[in-house]
Amino acid sequence: MGKIRVVIADDNELMLEMISTVLKNDEDIEVIAEVTDGVHLLSLIKDKKPDVVLLDMVMPLMDGLGVLEQVRRNSDSISKMPAFIILTAAKQEKITESAFALGASYYILKPFDSEILLTRIKQTYTDMNNKQENNSNQIVYENKSTSKKHNLEA
Repeated sequence: MGKIRVVIADDNELMLEMISTVLKNDEDIEVIAEVTDGVHLLSLIKDKKPDVVLLDMVMPLMDGLGVLEQVRRNSDSISKMPAFIILTAAKQEKITESAFALGASYYILKPFDSEILLTRIKQTYTDMNNKQENNSNQIVYENKSTSKKHNLEA
C-alpha cells in the first residue's frame, strides 16, 4: 500500500500550515496539494486524484458545500472520487447534515486533536478501499424465473 494522497483546502493560511505540518510528519501520508479556495480545489481533485480531501466549509469563491455539490454533480468527469473529511469551525446542524448528504465521510470541528485527524484520515482511506474492493468483487444476480420464493418460514 502506498502513501495516502491528501489535499488540504482551507482559506486560513495559519491553519493550512499547521495541518500540513502534522500530516507531513506522518510516514503514511503524502500532502499532494494545499489550496485556499473551492474553485481551485475542484481542478486539483480532477488533476491530482487525491485519496482524501480535508475540506473547510468557509472558503472564498466556492464554499465547502459548493465543492461537494459540484463533485457530486460532475462525478462522471472525475476519474478517482476522493473521500472528504470536513474540518470547520462552523457548528451548525444544517451544514453538517448537508455535508453528509453530499458525501462527506467525517465532520471534525476546529480546534481538533492532531492524532484524531490522522486516525480519521487513515480510517477513511481504509474504509474507502474496502468499499471499492467489496463493490468490485460482489456481483449479485438473481434470475426471477429460477429463483425460489423467499419467505421467513423457508
